[in-house]
Amino acid sequence: MQIPKFNTPYKYFLNFNGVYLSCGINIGHNPCDLIYDYHGQTATIYWQPIGEYEKYHNLAYEVTVNDQIIYQFDKQLSYFISEQKLMKQQAYWFLSFYIFPLLLLLIIIIINNRKIKTLNQNTDDISPLQEEFLMSLVGIVPIFILALLVWYFMNF
Repeated sequence: MQIPKFNTPYKYFLNFNGVYLSCGINIGHNPCDLIYDYHGQTATIYWQPIGEYEKYHNLAYEVTVNDQIIYQFDKQLSYFISEQKLMKQQAYWFLSFYIFPLLLLLIIIIINNRKIKTLNQNTDDISPLQEEFLMSLVGIVPIFILALLVWYFMNF
């Protein structure tokens, strides 16, 4: 097959005579862009339909141009697996150093608040400012945890 010109709507798919071939598992690292550099040259493509709509769901396993392998599914799969492993490690460290200490702080604040209320149950020695401060801490910690979670999932 002749490799077509790069076509913006088909950035993530190779389009050969109306047949769309998917190059990658994840869109962030897609070798289809590399294949368009060989525009006009003849390519040997090994592919297989992967869905019920054979025109749109096809997976390219290997693309060879002039006896040079441009795309290989095994390399893409190993890249995807290494990226998944890295993301799992980042999630582990994020939970270990941010979320668990914040939850521990929240539990300590709640326990402390209950102790103060039980000690001062018979007397009205607890000031309204002290109680308001403790309750604001209890409210701030979950908001801070939520903000960290949103930040984490936006960046990774």
